[in-house]
Amino acid sequence: AENLLDAYYVDAINNTDMPAPGRTIRATLTGKFGDSTPWPAGQLFNRSAGGVPGADWTGLYVGGHVGQGFAALKGTTTAMNGTPSLYSAAEATDMKLNNFLFGGQVGFNYQFDNRFVAGLEADFSKTRIQGFQEVLANETSYIAARNQLASKTIFAFNGMGTIRGRVGYAFDRIFVYGTAGLAFMKETDTRAQYKATNV
Repeated sequence: AENLLDAYYVDAINNTDMPAPGRTIRATLTGKFGDSTPWPAGQLFNRSAGGVPGADWTGLYVGGHVGQGFAALKGTTTAMNGTPSLYSAAEATDMKLNNFLFGGQVGFNYQFDNRFVAGLEADFSKTRIQGFQEVLANETSYIAARNQLASKTIFAFNGMGTIRGRVGYAFDRIFVYGTAGLAFMKETDTRAQYKATNV
């Protein structure tokens, strides 16, 4: 989970003053192929005789995923001197976006003799989350009455990925773990500015 409190912030090196992504929550489900041992539902929580693990989580794995992504953009815009104006209020971003995403992941786990497991995983998702915001010109009542565009801004979340370490404990076929690492996201914002010819 990223930005769990859905706080509004702008990255320190962002020259466009566009808000950074809002709350993002993702979940993954990982399975391991190649084990032909039956897995009856009634034996899910049974321990093996003598405490011997029933499954070895060591190995390389790859997978794919598809899902739905959600984003929220919200902020307050002011003029360059920090005061509100008609245009700055209209330019303030306030929208919710959603669309599908897809991608893949690859990782490696190593299970020690004491059942502790350490691993590393990387994943990347291509997203189709995008939307636009149009602002009408309001310099004069004549222009405002004609509903002429002043600007159109397109927001697009192009992709995101993570590189994470994992440490956990294997209970036979159940693996409980915690994970932490780095997350990356690419966002593209395009703004078209219009000029009124009749004032």
